[in-house]
Amino acid sequence: MNKKDQDCIVLINNVYSYRNRGDSAIAEVMAQCIRSIRPDAKIYLLSQFWKENTPYYKALGLYSRPPLWDIPMDNNKVRRLFRAIYLWLKAFWGLFAGYRKSTDETTPVLYRKARMIIDAGGGSLFSSNRYLFYLGLCQHLFNLWIGKLINKPVLLAPQSIGPLTKSIDLQAVSKVLKKLDVVMVREPISGKIMEQENVPCELVPDVAFIGSFRTGPSERVQPFLQTIDVSALNIGVTVLDWRWAEKKVGQDPNRLDQYIQKIETILFRLHKEQGAHIFIFPHADVSFGNSDLAISEKLQRRLKTKQAKVHLVNPNLSASDLCHTYRAMKVFLGSRMHSCILAMLEGTPCISLAYQHKTLGTFEWLGLKEYAFNAYQFEPEQVFARIEKILHQYEKTKHQFDKATTWAQQEAKTNFNHYIRPFLK
Repeated sequence: MNKKDQDCIVLINNVYSYRNRGDSAIAEVMAQCIRSIRPDAKIYLLSQFWKENTPYYKALGLYSRPPLWDIPMDNNKVRRLFRAIYLWLKAFWGLFAGYRKSTDETTPVLYRKARMIIDAGGGSLFSSNRYLFYLGLCQHLFNLWIGKLINKPVLLAPQSIGPLTKSIDLQAVSKVLKKLDVVMVREPISGKIMEQENVPCELVPDVAFIGSFRTGPSERVQPFLQTIDVSALNIGVTVLDWRWAEKKVGQDPNRLDQYIQKIETILFRLHKEQGAHIFIFPHADVSFGNSDLAISEKLQRRLKTKQAKVHLVNPNLSASDLCHTYRAMKVFLGSRMHSCILAMLEGTPCISLAYQHKTLGTFEWLGLKEYAFNAYQFEPEQVFARIEKILHQYEKTKHQFDKATTWAQQEAKTNFNHYIRPFLK
């Protein structure tokens, strides 16, 4: 049978939970791009969260499966390590022997049949600040390396690399990425890291910029949209517990509270002086410590005690529903990078409070450096002054953001399609 006539099976590796709206947006866009080249492609999303992802992505015509080396989350680290070793051996057996006996669409069988394996865009190649040995990084690299071992095309979609604070992590990432067919990074800071390690890479903006997310608002969001006064000064905000990303975890237990207090100061001043309505969007509500809900509720409580007009938005909205709500915002203040990207796509100027270089690098590359602040060090007066400047020069600022977004859309679409197209023919 001619290769072109075979099923075009594409594996998107390292997909996160759909309950992180930035990651679900990335997966949706990648599927859209692949289908624009190969409408007949059968796309499988490999994820540790594959069971909870199944209903959500099934509605989009996508299939969810576990990763090749699947290590279930477990708070017992010793038990998780032993399970990881067992499942690592099982992955090898399944890929080199077991797949011949299987008639099901198991992950080893899919690896063997795949036309292409592409790693989901995002930012998951970094060192852990909690553990000397980061099992998650090993798992990620193994699932890429094994694809090349069986001679499959393996691509890295636009990602941020690092921070890589341990030399062993840097060496491992570099050695595996050098074997891949294409490595795409989404901002120049990551590009410089790859350049220093002699890893060939292509600079491509985040694929979320080319998404067609906004369909008709769902029944879940319609009642809420009707309550938004579009003539008011609506300020959107995302916050998160970023302590896991610090170089010294827990070095100051008050730092997170100080971060929330600073944001509260900015938002309350906007309410008091300009009558702003505050909308807090939990962008992630995933198990095992990646949820914005608790910290969002904390910010809401603090603002409510001051009688501010504050709304906590349903955390279960889709990327499309979020775009509808972001469109009603005048300005967006985001600690989640993809909340800023989705806001930009809806024509809403935004300010980022960045906890990693992925956001600082993205804003700088877009020519929007003045709108990105370090989440650990920003001063409320500086951010408030920047918001005031946006409001006083709104049309000029909006044009600046629209121009940057249009450039990122064109650059991402042209380059992402260019690099994946040869492997789908």
